[in-house]
Amino acid sequence: MALSRAGRSRSLNVASPREPALRTLRTPILMTLMATWLSVGASPPAAQTQRPVLQGPGIVIESAASGLPSGLDCRRTSAPCTALVRVGRADLSDPAPLEALLDSAAAARVRVIVRLVDDGWPRPILPVEEWAAAVESLARRLGPRVAAWQILDHAAGGDAPQAYAFLLKRTSVILRGLSPGALIVLGALRAGDEAWAWELFENDAAPYVDILAAESPAALESVANLRDAVHPASGLWVTDAPVAGRPRVAAAGDFLEALHARATVVLFRDPGSVAGFDPAELVLWLREVIPPPLTPATTAILPFDPGPGIMTRVFFDPKRRDGVAVYRRGVAAGTEAADSLRTILRAPIESLALADPTWLTIAPLPGTPAPSGAALTLPVRDDILLLRFRLAIAAIPVQESLEVGAITELTAEEIIARERQFGATQDALLDHYEAQATVAIHYRLAVVTQSVDLVSRNRLFVKDNQQDFEQLDLYVSGARWRGREPPHLPFIQPDKIRELPLAISLDEGYRYRLIGRNKVDGRECYELEFTAMNRDQSLFEGRVFIDTRRFARVRMDAVQLGLQAPLRSNQITWHFAPVESGGREYWLPVEIRGQMAFEVLGYNLVVEREAAHSDFVVNGEGFEDRRRAALESGHPVFRETGEGFQRVEMKDGKEVLRPLEERRNAFLVFGASSGFDGHPGLPFAGVNFFDFDFRGSGTEFDLAWAGPFVEIAWTDPDIGPAGGGRHLSSTVNGSFAAISNTDKNATSAGTFSNEY
Repeated sequence: MALSRAGRSRSLNVASPREPALRTLRTPILMTLMATWLSVGASPPAAQTQRPVLQGPGIVIESAASGLPSGLDCRRTSAPCTALVRVGRADLSDPAPLEALLDSAAAARVRVIVRLVDDGWPRPILPVEEWAAAVESLARRLGPRVAAWQILDHAAGGDAPQAYAFLLKRTSVILRGLSPGALIVLGALRAGDEAWAWELFENDAAPYVDILAAESPAALESVANLRDAVHPASGLWVTDAPVAGRPRVAAAGDFLEALHARATVVLFRDPGSVAGFDPAELVLWLREVIPPPLTPATTAILPFDPGPGIMTRVFFDPKRRDGVAVYRRGVAAGTEAADSLRTILRAPIESLALADPTWLTIAPLPGTPAPSGAALTLPVRDDILLLRFRLAIAAIPVQESLEVGAITELTAEEIIARERQFGATQDALLDHYEAQATVAIHYRLAVVTQSVDLVSRNRLFVKDNQQDFEQLDLYVSGARWRGREPPHLPFIQPDKIRELPLAISLDEGYRYRLIGRNKVDGRECYELEFTAMNRDQSLFEGRVFIDTRRFARVRMDAVQLGLQAPLRSNQITWHFAPVESGGREYWLPVEIRGQMAFEVLGYNLVVEREAAHSDFVVNGEGFEDRRRAALESGHPVFRETGEGFQRVEMKDGKEVLRPLEERRNAFLVFGASSGFDGHPGLPFAGVNFFDFDFRGSGTEFDLAWAGPFVEIAWTDPDIGPAGGGRHLSSTVNGSFAAISNTDKNATSAGTFSNEY
């Protein structure tokens, strides 16, 4: 989705009442000649330096001066703990206490997250450049000792989305340059912040963020839905979970519910005054009970039937055969409240232990190991209890021999093998299909708020993974395009990839890791992570969600690797759904969303693509005749290839492909403008010439000339590697005016002048 913003300036363009957005493809006017060196940080997490894996519970520390909480020593646990420390202006000017805290945290095996807050900074207008200089100085001193950086307490705390987006980008570029292994965390979001966050991501925030944060468990569901919609490649945290009531039980319950909802880190605020409550003690206990290898699973993996009167959450590690059942009394209709659960083991177990968050105890249960068929009695109460169990080796093959998807968690390799089998069966039955396809493409420059929107209505023809789009209608920024040829816009294509996106095969070229189960598009799915074996090739990596019964892909989120300048990132999400035809069910892509970020003339150009498919016809007769008729109809026909979209034309009875990419173009610019006071400005007319491969050098050149105004921009998007998968670029901009002029638009609109 891309939204145009109005109100900063108004202009009249004789070509179309909505075409001033075309000017967003040019560099904003700068009043002095300058040269800037930029360490680009817009690549997604997968393409950067190896990041730390942060999982589990943690504590929020109000000030570095207070030091690490007493007792927070994770050397006896199976994985490090996490602590977040708030850093205000005073800490930036005197980082010695923070450095001391980092030293003690390293000795105690605690990973530290630094939250940069606006304490001590003038508000409501935060001096961004002064802030950036202070952050840069701190990041140079702390180096790799910080595991993650969070930008402000509450992301939507009084700032407009575009203001926070500018602050986020400015800070993220600095931190990724000086702390390339650290994660960038969005300021916490609350329930009700969805509209603000949507607008934030309309300002190109996604490439600068690794983690979306919910302020509390109550906001987790809305933030998770937002993450799935706008930035599926990001992680999900809870950063300020409150502790109230019966603190140990309440906090443990919140942590386990958040973990089951796919949050990987949950940070608790220290209530301080609650008698008998030690947050460090709770964190260590939770870390010991729920170590990182355990991931959410279904009750089918349990070695017993919990029954209808028990509410259960399950976590399981298939490699170690370790599991945890979090359960409590939950009276269902027609059942009575019980103080104990009596059941029969349906699989052999090696060990059982009961963990009680009220007293933070872990007590082994007698009578283990035990065979299947043995009786099991467990205490039950209204508060949660945790049952740790380890399945016997003999339990695994017994469960896997039952109906697929009904009992056990298969391994990642087994799930992928069945997905390939499903795909091979469908490929044998599916020869071709047609569909209606609505494709929307949005161009946005990060430094402006207007966009160029292209929406086309197409007839889609697919055979042998070849996709041809017959364009029936085209709209440019809302106005129907009347010309026979599509407009010549700088439609930059992603680099050539080894496989077409539609045909990404999850083969031996990837490694797989089973994350667990998750509900996607209303279907129970296995969630798997796939990474490329050879990252030197231009491949993808990401996550795939596979239906637990049919083993069909339901959704796939992928990030392209091995990118070359000027392309900085390329993310794609596919949604698949069953299509009925001829008494059979075919799983076909119904929605595709992608985002590419380029560096164009020193600025980020974001190209977003959304495609929605409907009205499928599978294996219909006369397919080739209709496709050939489309090629001969005079309508534009486009084909998706490894080099991006290309135009398909018929010459001498043969199909010829022509790239859409216009690396060199020129267009006339003319019109008039008016200010906010309604006074007319000067009419203008001129020409704009740009070349994205200037003299075959791979550099970018832009020249705009209109009467007394001349603007020149030159960019080398790749002058060399900067480490961590990043690249250095160089930009020179110059603007010259033969008349005196002062630009006050930014101040009049209530925005930041340094954003422009």
